[in-house]
Amino acid sequence: MKSAKRDRTRKSVTSKRRRSDELTVAEASRLLHVSRTYLTALIDEGKFLEVHTTRRGRRRISRAEVLAYKEQIVKAQADGLERMIRASERMGLYDGEMRELSLHRK
Repeated sequence: MKSAKRDRTRKSVTSKRRRSDELTVAEASRLLHVSRTYLTALIDEGKFLEVHTTRRGRRRISRAEVLAYKEQIVKAQADGLERMIRASERMGLYDGEMRELSLHRK
């Protein structure tokens, strides 16, 4: 029982030592809305360069790098949505949807 109490104390001391500009894999995955497994794969692929491993083998990721990656994802999503809208307009799909809406309102 005494050793378990000591372990909890060590964990809290370790977490207090963590730099505020770093995130755990779990924290970063929540921020990016992806699974920890997917984020780990991204780290292994080299998508994140500012990653260090603690003495206990835990990875820490730069908060700034995670936020920059999130910004890239949001921009890519917005660009993709814009391309889809333009493509549907070129094919006349948007006009068809507008006609259907006016039929439902009457």
